Order: sequence, then structure tokens, then C-alpha cells
Amino acid sequence: MKIGFMTIGQSPRDDVLSDLPDALREVEIVQTGALDGFTFSQIATMYPTQNDTVYVSRLRDGSEVKVAKEKLIPILEERVERLRNDVDALVILCSGKVTLNNSDRLLFLPNYFIERSSP
Repeated sequence: MKIGFMTIGQSPRDDVLSDLPDALREVEIVQTGALDGFTFSQIATMYPTQNDTVYVSRLRDGSEVKVAKEKLIPILEERVERLRNDVDALVILCSGKVTLNNSDRLLFLPNYFIERSSP
């Protein structure tokens, strides 16, 4: 089995994946990031404005970045589309509320499970 882990920032995110349960260590892991390949100036154009929802993530160099959810979602959808045929399941590494329109693969969104497990 091959599982994709997609951060909303840049990959790799070994700081997050090092906490995986032992059972998942037997599967092939593919790491990717929505902002992989983007330059700092390209990312700066995604900075949130007054009415945008703010998402915070990390870049490959460890620095923190703020991006507007409204500008990030189309990029995430495009990256999911590219990755979907290469993995059996995909986990979006984002604690914010993410809704994607184009995935027919097994897609895990942490916010979905967090919302449903709250009392």
C-alpha cells in the first residue's frame, strides 16, 4: 500500500511523519507539499488579506508561512489530482477546515475527524 501525505506548505515534513504509528511504517510513504516548487515571491502573493482565512504552515527551510485558504485550495486540488493515481490513500496535513472537490481516492482530512470526535 502507498499513502500520500500532503502538507499545505512544503515537503518533506519529517517532523510530522516521525509520529506515525508503527503499523504505518510498513507502507510506502509519499510526501508532497502544496507549495513545493514555489519561490518565496510566489508564496508572498498568497499572503492573506483582511477577509481571507489564514492558514499557517512551514516551508522546507523550517520557516513559517501564512497563506490565504482561498488562494491555497485550488493549488491543493491540482496537487491532489496529480497525485491521486500514484497512491492508495491521501492524507492532507492541515488542521484547518479543508474541503476538496476533485478526489475520488481515499482522502483523509484531519479536520473532518477532529470535528466528529469533539463532544
